[in-house]
Amino acid sequence: MDYSASLLYLVAFCWGAIWGSFLNVCIYRMPAGRSIIRPASHCPACSEPLKAWHNIPILGWVLLGGRCGFCRAGIASRYPLVESLMGVLSVALLADSLSRAEATFLSDAGALAGIDPGPGLGVVLFPFLYHFVFVAGLVVITFIDLDHLEIPNEVTLPGVLIGFGGSLVLYPYSGAGVVWWSSLLGALVGGGFLLALIGGYALLTGREGMGLGDFKLMAMVGAFLGIQALPLVLFASAAQGLLYAVLLLLTGRGDAHRDQLLEIEAREAEAAGAGDEHCHEEGPAEPAAESESALSRLRSMPIPFGPFIALAAIQWLFVGDRVSLWLAGLFG
Repeated sequence: MDYSASLLYLVAFCWGAIWGSFLNVCIYRMPAGRSIIRPASHCPACSEPLKAWHNIPILGWVLLGGRCGFCRAGIASRYPLVESLMGVLSVALLADSLSRAEATFLSDAGALAGIDPGPGLGVVLFPFLYHFVFVAGLVVITFIDLDHLEIPNEVTLPGVLIGFGGSLVLYPYSGAGVVWWSSLLGALVGGGFLLALIGGYALLTGREGMGLGDFKLMAMVGAFLGIQALPLVLFASAAQGLLYAVLLLLTGRGDAHRDQLLEIEAREAEAAGAGDEHCHEEGPAEPAAESESALSRLRSMPIPFGPFIALAAIQWLFVGDRVSLWLAGLFG
């Protein structure tokens, strides 16, 4: 890798980390219904506005020793984690955009589609930014769902529109993304299928299996990735969610994890009593009977499904087409 390419990837990492810092604000403030713009970043413990160098992604947390520069209250390690994660994903997205642009212009399909490589940087930059917005939304959704067992409409609903709108412009311009009809069907079928599944489960069992935010998230995923991505995204998310549950059982952490999530539900239920319309539980769940098996307790555990949909969507974004080709060769 030459120096110019290394510098480009370094810029991409810094770009992702900077936006990761903003995503931390969204993750913290959105569930509380607070503005993500004002007030400026401040310590949650002492409310002192942060200095500019405190806000340097990753490095600021390291220099402060993971503590507030004023009151010395602890700063969660999640902050640099999200910033680092977005930095790595940004580099991966740039590498993927460069690879796909090169493959498109060197292929007969690109020539037949009439795609003109003349726009230059735009054929890499626009797909990169389009998918960066998608991945950033998935990261926000993941951490909010883990903390609050909810998926914010403020991310999923604009995400559906951005995903579909991008397909109208991006695919004809650079061949990246998905064609508009695949995006539209992906949003309708992805959201509709999961909504039907949620409704059917509630009708058959008399209790909620997944939150309504999950079907909106699936509509967003379908809008960005197209209808062809839905079968593998649904399968991968369900399989990885099941694997996570099995690992909890095998490691003996099932009960502790269940108690943690029930505590979140109780907290959100209390907030609902104060006017929080996002939480759909009437109150904290009843504690499990001592004689109830670990498997039964785990089956009733409200495991958030959003993070697994997000993980599967990111996996498809990077390797989905290769997996599809491999499956076609395997069963074709």
